[in-house]
Amino acid sequence: IEKNKILLGTTSANFSGEPSPLRASQITAYLKEGIDLLLDGGETLLGEESTIVRATSSELQLIREGWLPRETVDREGKAKGNILFVCTGNTCRSVMAEALLKKLWPEEQSDRVKIHSAGIAAFDGSPPGKMTLEVLREKGINASFYRSARSEGAALKMADLILVMEKDHKERILHLYPPGRGKVFLLKEFATGSKEEISDPMGSSYQSYEECLREIEENIKGVMKKLGLDYDRGA
Repeated sequence: IEKNKILLGTTSANFSGEPSPLRASQITAYLKEGIDLLLDGGETLLGEESTIVRATSSELQLIREGWLPRETVDREGKAKGNILFVCTGNTCRSVMAEALLKKLWPEEQSDRVKIHSAGIAAFDGSPPGKMTLEVLREKGINASFYRSARSEGAALKMADLILVMEKDHKERILHLYPPGRGKVFLLKEFATGSKEEISDPMGSSYQSYEECLREIEENIKGVMKKLGLDYDRGA
């Protein structure tokens, strides 16, 4: 664990209010009834109680300070999350999704997440489509600076959550990056549990772009609700 610099979450070996055991023989008989296997490695090396933290979708809350100091909990609690939206060309749907989530994300937590997008068949450096820019402008969002990027291994590996528009996107991402299983979802799937796709408006009417934006916005709010975040920012 120390070598790989990861955090390990475990349960306590005592009930609330009881002293923490330092060796297997100190575990109460009542607690032992629910244990199928007990490995006795001798007395604990640290000899101190564990630090208890409540992990929510947006923060780490220190419940009891123990061997792990408060400073470490505070530092890890400020670590950035990474949310990646993926569509086909990264000029319409994923751009809308990225822009809307950035607009709705709580300002006080904006430095704790990286929100970006890519396309499975994108050409690097392409600007968003004209109608994409126009419907976003109606929402008060200027995306003219945005340039497309291709969804590649590094971006997929670094993302904590990958939200796609179509089932084909999900399949192709998992083909490129099999370890991504478990963090790749259809946008609607993650937001509402639905397996429905969000259709590509490219080549369609302006009304189709407006409908696509509304559909994505509705599901972005569902994503934020799932993450336990307030999205009421006048959008």
